[in-house]
Amino acid sequence: MTRARDVASQGGLVLITSATFTASSTVNVNSCFSATYENYRVVVSFSNLNSSAVTVRYRTGTTDNSSASYVSRQNSISDSSTTAIRGNNATSIAVETGNTYGAITLDILSPQKTMRTFMFSTSQAFASSSSGISVDGAGMFNDTTVFDGFSLLGTANMTGTMNVYGYK
Repeated sequence: MTRARDVASQGGLVLITSATFTASSTVNVNSCFSATYENYRVVVSFSNLNSSAVTVRYRTGTTDNSSASYVSRQNSISDSSTTAIRGNNATSIAVETGNTYGAITLDILSPQKTMRTFMFSTSQAFASSSSGISVDGAGMFNDTTVFDGFSLLGTANMTGTMNVYGYK
């Protein structure tokens, strides 16, 4: 039987940090990006979204970059419609449209390099009645800023867990 730490030493994902958050409208993750890894995966599971939409901002030190340099494209599939969503010159990247329970996976590419930072996202959110929404998207920070962290921003109290991995 192969253990998780044996697999990590052979390649794949390496856990950088984990967090649990309760009744939070913002989850700040500092100093998780470094020169050790070029690309990262973030996995978030919400036990309560409280119908909160979730967006992402990149951070340098302990400060969010809220400049209007974020662009994104998403395809959203709900119980009643399919919608294409775009965001230009925004102050964050939308990754979840909100509901009761949900999960987000983010792939963040090259945040530690002096180049544009790209993100691919997949999210799902469901209400207790099992109605839900699925969103697949991509985003970019349209400048060459170097980042060492990120924030999840919600409009209501979010509760859940998060793991940040480096791609080995």
